[in-house]
Parts: sequence; C-alpha cells; structure tokens
Amino acid sequence: MKYEAVVEVLLKDGVSDPEGVAILDAVVSLGYGSVSKVASGKLFRLLLQAEDENSAADVVSEIAERLLSNPVLEDFRVRDLVSSNS
Repeated sequence: MKYEAVVEVLLKDGVSDPEGVAILDAVVSLGYGSVSKVASGKLFRLLLQAEDENSAADVVSEIAERLLSNPVLEDFRVRDLVSSNS
C-alpha cells in the first residue's frame, strides 16, 4: 500500500535560530507587533510503499531520525501519515 507522510523538523528549544530571529525582525518591522516568536524549520513530504500504517510510520520515523534531522539540534514530528493512491 502507498502512504504519504509529512515530516516537520524544527530546532530544539534553546538552540539559536538566527533565521527565525531575522524573520521576526522583518515581521515586526512590517507592523505585525503582535508576533513575538518565529521558529524556522523544514518540511518534507515522503511517498512510500509499506505493508501497513505501522510499518510506514516506523520507516518514516527512521528516515527522519537518521537523515532528515540532526538529533543533537533538531526535533522532528511526523505530522501526517495517510494512505495514498498517487
């Protein structure tokens, strides 16, 4: 069965995020003073073949941990995992 997964990777709390700070400065300078924090990150969409949803989730988590994120600096979250006809 085919599955589509969306993986979100963000810096861990306490890790410096210069891109997020620069975006926040720009947002505030555009007049959006109600925004107090911006966190930059990465989003990955994977299409894979697996026997079932649990197997797909295991594979996606392993890929995210070993390749898509740096476990020292970043956390990842499998945001969506759905069966796909694509």
